[in-house]
Amino acid sequence: MTWTTAARSFRDPKTGTKLSVRIVQPVCDDANYMADVLKWPLLGIIGNTQHWQDVPAGDHTARSTHVGRKGAPLRGWVYAIDIGVPEARKTWVRDQILKLARSGELPQLKYFNIAGRHYNQNNNFSSYVRSDDQHLHLSYERTFEESTGRGILRAMHEGGQDLTKNDIANIFTWDPGDDETGVNNWPWRDDAKTNTTVQARFAWWLAVDKAHAAYVAASEANTRVAGLEARLDSLPKVLAPALVAAVRAGLADGISNDALVVAVEAGVRRVLASLVTQPK
Repeated sequence: MTWTTAARSFRDPKTGTKLSVRIVQPVCDDANYMADVLKWPLLGIIGNTQHWQDVPAGDHTARSTHVGRKGAPLRGWVYAIDIGVPEARKTWVRDQILKLARSGELPQLKYFNIAGRHYNQNNNFSSYVRSDDQHLHLSYERTFEESTGRGILRAMHEGGQDLTKNDIANIFTWDPGDDETGVNNWPWRDDAKTNTTVQARFAWWLAVDKAHAAYVAASEANTRVAGLEARLDSLPKVLAPALVAAVRAGLADGISNDALVVAVEAGVRRVLASLVTQPK
């Protein structure tokens, strides 16, 4: 299943009202990234009955009142996702999100909960209060409803780079001209070598890197071979007149047989040299 922002029909468990609910793009990106890459369990996006009965309503509902830096959430949108992070990865996940958030790289993040702690943007994620959530809960800000490349799971697993201009399809593309995600981005590659979360994927990426280099070398070799074949094909046409001219000149001058052989050899060498030095 691929998550999208398309409207879906949903009945409010508290009021019984039929609603048209949409999920913000960053939440969709997180859910898809988990399914395609991380294989972590998705615990929920649109909340259960308890979520919809809570007062005030939270970001797992389409009528959240959790105000962020960008104001109150828009009605009809769900801004949160719950993720089953493996126990051994929780501290790393928490620290990665805090690192990115405190450096200003996650303007889309309103707050998050993990391992009994709640962090939010009110104090730039500098401290925490207690939370009942042991899983990872991510809540997104308003104005990012349809923004692509803002999924936090991908950001923290790709070295914290700004992915607003890049999709997963070209993160691992061999592109020497791309200093952000291409082979020239050495800091990212160095991080990938030591970051246990992406080491396996880096190995695959490096294999693509080497495969592409091999492809380039093979293409160049094929071009050179084709050029040599073309020159060899032209050899009889070029060589025959030169030999005839050399023999006739030698006979006309009345030179010895040995001298004629030397003259013919010299003629052949000149022809071969002219073929080798032709433009490629």
